[in-house]
Amino acid sequence: MEEKKKIIVEKAIELFSRYGIRSVSMDDISGELGFSKKTLYQFFRDKQELVSVAMQVSLSEITNHFCKFENDTRNAIEQFLCHRKLLLEKLARYNHSLAYDLKKYFPVIYNELKDYRKEQLYKAHLINLKQGMEEGLYRSDLNADMIAKMMTVHHIYTFDAINGFFTGEEVFNNDFLEQFITYHFNGICTIKGLEILSKLRKDGLMEVCAD
Repeated sequence: MEEKKKIIVEKAIELFSRYGIRSVSMDDISGELGFSKKTLYQFFRDKQELVSVAMQVSLSEITNHFCKFENDTRNAIEQFLCHRKLLLEKLARYNHSLAYDLKKYFPVIYNELKDYRKEQLYKAHLINLKQGMEEGLYRSDLNADMIAKMMTVHHIYTFDAINGFFTGEEVFNNDFLEQFITYHFNGICTIKGLEILSKLRKDGLMEVCAD
């Protein structure tokens, strides 16, 4: 991607994430960048095309996020916790109106993002479950496919602001994370896995992600 076009897309993603799509105009983006609006239209014929490209870049970021774990040497429990932490940090930066705006004004883009996220989440959970079973940290009698699907549904429903069941304060609260981890791992872990989880709790659950 041409450098100036890349700069425009990155700024658009930043502003869309912070304020929502509908609230951000082409004038806002050009003003933030110090470009003329004419410059923006040299690369994008209209706002819809810019939104489309910005969301495609966001899809690539999702892929890159999951690729980080392909060569990860951490055990399955540590990988799950690290993956969860990074996703929460990413989600915390998004304005909830972004999902509303996408669904209402850009339904095709919204559905593409939703389907892609669903596919990647399912794949990541399935890989994690199979790894944990091989490591003896998760129970060998688990139906990995079914649990991966349940976890994917949980993630999409919980973190999609459109559903409105949990507030942002609840979702990003430490107690919510603690309750979820207890619920999830008590259901799938072996004694060995629970012992590792207990040690991680003593050391600080999220410290596992520190470089």
